[in-house]
Amino acid sequence: MVATKLMTAEELANLPDDGYRYELLRGALIQMAPPDRVHGARQARLAQQFMNYADRNGGEVTGEAGFQLEVDPDTVLAPDVTYTRPDRVPTDAERGYARYAPDVAAEIDSPSNRPGERRGKLQAYHQAGTRLVLIVNDDKRTVTVEHAEGQSEVLQVGDVFDGGDVMPGFSLPVADFFR
Repeated sequence: MVATKLMTAEELANLPDDGYRYELLRGALIQMAPPDRVHGARQARLAQQFMNYADRNGGEVTGEAGFQLEVDPDTVLAPDVTYTRPDRVPTDAERGYARYAPDVAAEIDSPSNRPGERRGKLQAYHQAGTRLVLIVNDDKRTVTVEHAEGQSEVLQVGDVFDGGDVMPGFSLPVADFFR
C-alpha cells in the first residue's frame, strides 16, 4: 500500500497559479479546468438572481469562493454560486477561506465531474451545515435539489425552484437556468 500525503487548506492556499482551479476533499487535491463559456454564463445568471434576492433580503452571495468545511483532513470546496442568510454571515471581512458552510451551494456540472466526487462533496456540504445543494445539469436541462435532510428532487424545464424556508420568497423557473 502506498501512503498518499494529504494536503491542508493552508497548502492549498499557497499553490502557485497554474491556470487550474483546485479544491480539497478530505485532504485529497481535486484539479479542475477553468469553466467553459456556457458554464460561466450559467454561473453568472444564477449569481445575478441570488444577488437580486440578497439585495432585497440581506445575506451574502459568492462565486467560486473557498469554504473550509472540514479540518484534519481538510475539505475546501468552491461552489459555483452560494447564498448565506444574513444571520449567519460573519461580521468581519477577514481574508482567506470561509470557515462556515453556506446555506445554499450551487454546482454547475462539467464534463470532468465524476459521480464519486459529487457524492463526497454533497456529504461534506451537508455535514458542514449547507441546507440546499443545487446541481445544474446542462445535458439533461435539470436542476437537482439535494436537501440536507436527505430528500432529492429533480426539477425539469417547466418546473420552478423554490427557496423554501432557506430563501423565503425566492423562486426561479428552471428554464431561466438555461437561457
